Amino acid sequence: MIQGLSEADRVSWRTRRQLPERSSDLSPNGRYEVGASGDAIALQDRQDGFCELRPLPPERGLERTTIADDGRTAAFSARDPRGETHLYVSTPEQPAREIASAWALYGIDFSPNGNTLAYVSLDQVKIHEGETTRTLAKLPNQLDEVHYLPDGRLLVQGRSTHWTNGSVPTFWLLDSSGQYAFVNDPRAAEALEPGVLKSLDEGYSNAFPMADAEQRGVLIEQFGYHTPTFRQPSPDKDRMVFSVRPRLEPTDSRGGIYLARGGQGAAQRLPLTAGSELTDVEWRPDSREAAVVLTRPNGDAQLLIVGDRAEEASLLPHRLEKRETPWSGSGRYAAAQVRVDDLTTIFAFDTEKRTFLPVVTGYQLEGWKGDLLVVSRDGQTLELEPTLLDPRHAPGQLFGSPLPEDGLDPGVRIEPEHVVVGGVRVPRKS
Repeated sequence: MIQGLSEADRVSWRTRRQLPERSSDLSPNGRYEVGASGDAIALQDRQDGFCELRPLPPERGLERTTIADDGRTAAFSARDPRGETHLYVSTPEQPAREIASAWALYGIDFSPNGNTLAYVSLDQVKIHEGETTRTLAKLPNQLDEVHYLPDGRLLVQGRSTHWTNGSVPTFWLLDSSGQYAFVNDPRAAEALEPGVLKSLDEGYSNAFPMADAEQRGVLIEQFGYHTPTFRQPSPDKDRMVFSVRPRLEPTDSRGGIYLARGGQGAAQRLPLTAGSELTDVEWRPDSREAAVVLTRPNGDAQLLIVGDRAEEASLLPHRLEKRETPWSGSGRYAAAQVRVDDLTTIFAFDTEKRTFLPVVTGYQLEGWKGDLLVVSRDGQTLELEPTLLDPRHAPGQLFGSPLPEDGLDPGVRIEPEHVVVGGVRVPRKS
């Protein structure tokens, strides 16, 4: 496990970042400084004032510099007229020895002893040591800066781009083996690069239209960098069902599907959704209920109804055959056509009773006429009340009238006190 940032680490990073020019650098011990001086790099001893100039290669524009604790070993990157960036190691004996070139080559830094040069290119952290260069790690972000900490680890700055908040600085810690850890706390990142929290707040303002500044602060504390990957606000914009997929740290436990309500603080994780993808959300017209379609790991879709409280959500644990989940005219009911064993079964969810009711099997769901379910089979259309099966009419309702010659389908059984439909046991009406 990679240890977190200490105050000495933060001071080391900030000292380097506060230099007036991006092309300047201080040695880790703070004694030597390197920077631009016309068509040369200038190496200066800050104790005695001695300054050495080393010329740049012809037709090169200086980009970045770094210097080791010996005050003699430096490195710099410079761009040619075509826009390609070249990386050089510089010593008194060999002022500009090229070791790499790339169209995207950004931050560079020497280890304190000058034996290892780290640099970033696109999403990769590379190490040059002796005569060899290797890729130390490939990270989930575009990278900009790299810095050796006092203990020899690397602190790398990248940027996360997302539709909600544009570009936000991100930070990674790497050890010498290439193992890395994401700095997952925005407040720790803010201590390194002021502006992280402001950028996140702007993104959360876009992602959570129902949240005021106080609630956005709570949500940032809850989710950090992990803004919604899919979301569906209610018609009145006061509620939202959304999913979070940690893009920067896949094992982060905050991934999941949530319900957020304006002025209610933290979002509520929806139960019964572990391992599922959020596929669709259809809100009731009054914004009080949402019919949520989940895709399970095996590819099956299922329906979850969510009201005021996430913990009271109701799941229909059967494979959804029709993904549309229309609400009835009054909004009291939602309908779903599912597969129960080998039977096509239509269920209705009653928002007052907070339960799913099996209504009919063997028919196709066509929609609603007011609060009546419209179903069809073999050219016949029925309008049914979305209620529990009435044993007096169950055979005709289930199979039409007259009954099939071979009697009831084996998936339906009428008992003295219950009607069993596809394994669902429903109390008979009195």
